Amino acid sequence: MAPPDLLTATAHQLERALAEGKASSTQLVTAYLGRIAKYNPFLNAIISTAPTSSLLSIARHLDQERADGHVRGPLHGIPILLKDNIATRHALGMETTAGTFALVGSVVKQNAPLVTQVGAFRQSAASRGSWPHHTWQSQPQCESSAASRDFPDPIHISNSLLTHVSGFWMPCGWSAVGGLTQSPYVVGGKQWDDGFGGHSSCGGSSSGSCVAVAAGLAPLSIGTETNGSLLMPATRNDVYTIKPTLGLIDASGIVPICREFDSAGPIAHCATDIAYLMDILVNPELSAHVPPGGYQSQLTGSLEGLRIGVLDPREWHLPTVESDILEAYGKLTIAVAEVRRVQLPSLDGLEVDGMSHIARVMNSGFKTDVEGYLAGPQSSTVRTLDDLMQFMTDHADQEFPPEAIDECLQKHNVDVILGPADSELDDYYCVAGYPMAHLPLSSSKHSLRPFGMCAMASECQEGLLVRVTSGWEKTVQTSRQLPKPGVPARQELA
Repeated sequence: MAPPDLLTATAHQLERALAEGKASSTQLVTAYLGRIAKYNPFLNAIISTAPTSSLLSIARHLDQERADGHVRGPLHGIPILLKDNIATRHALGMETTAGTFALVGSVVKQNAPLVTQVGAFRQSAASRGSWPHHTWQSQPQCESSAASRDFPDPIHISNSLLTHVSGFWMPCGWSAVGGLTQSPYVVGGKQWDDGFGGHSSCGGSSSGSCVAVAAGLAPLSIGTETNGSLLMPATRNDVYTIKPTLGLIDASGIVPICREFDSAGPIAHCATDIAYLMDILVNPELSAHVPPGGYQSQLTGSLEGLRIGVLDPREWHLPTVESDILEAYGKLTIAVAEVRRVQLPSLDGLEVDGMSHIARVMNSGFKTDVEGYLAGPQSSTVRTLDDLMQFMTDHADQEFPPEAIDECLQKHNVDVILGPADSELDDYYCVAGYPMAHLPLSSSKHSLRPFGMCAMASECQEGLLVRVTSGWEKTVQTSRQLPKPGVPARQELA
């Protein structure tokens, strides 16, 4: 029987192949490790993989469980990838470096809670996934960077690349440990002279996590977001993702950039796989925010009855993709009850002296600078960065404008706001701590790489975003943008 095409395979499709006996977990692990060995030397998406002997032992055990009629959940025996800023115990065979040599050799005391949750679900007969997963770690990158890990689910396999720890001045996709992550869509690789996040960049900081899924090095991954760190690489690599409401997924054990913004999130080829992971990743103490029946219950494949507010792409200075976006809006008009043109309030108040407050909070050099200034005034209610951050937290309604999203939703009586992903929309959901979903759409006529749309909703509306993702997949984005001929990840299909 023909093996699954790993470049295009979703976890849902692999689940079906396993259930029908068309593939085994052992075969999947071997095949994904083969793809990593073949394509990662160019892509630099994955920093490390767990020992092959351990992964194959786990895979054989899961295959035997399946043969014995014990299937732990829909991700039983399927590989999954983790960003390398998510802590995993040394016993799993991978370090947690966040892409910096400063953390090479460091030993964490325990797994990050989200890793433990994935493992627990793998072990439970009624769970969504199974332990052990096969795991890899994906590469972190500079600002938009966060280290990642690849895990075959339910087997953790490797760590993926991240960017931020290295500094704002390095290009998206860079980490000292893993090098520069390359886009599987850009022939010739990253052009160093086109800026931090220029057209040839794969985006970041969850660079490796998104590139690995796009290139078929893993069917699923878990990345992290601070300010666009999931959205930017997702839209440039034609993958789905959700950045959940701040705090919905436990961020403990994740190397931080800024706790006021940081969140983990799932990355996949389809809405079903996003729902699978969301059902596992949510902090159990916050399960009241999960829809009855879990996120999988929201996989309706329909947008009917939703009220969608759409932003005018011409106002976001993206001339090469305007026609595709407007065409997508037309499809939505046919598929849903109401599509309304909306406008978001300005965030100009978040910028001082040419630099946003978001960037100031995230900038690692900010502490010294701001405390030097705060020591100067004859009188002040704050003297240290900790004082300042506490004040901003205590007065969040004044300091940050979450009402920008809520105001738009309520003013226009819509359920969700939709606009271009490769834009500044990340500032809106970032400062609010609200959820976001990326919806792949098409490819840019200028750069030829993928681009998509950003869907934003109010607090704890991840279920709504899963429904939107599911409906979008059936209505608008009906086929993937595959890596281009000439790019290594695509060569084998020639």
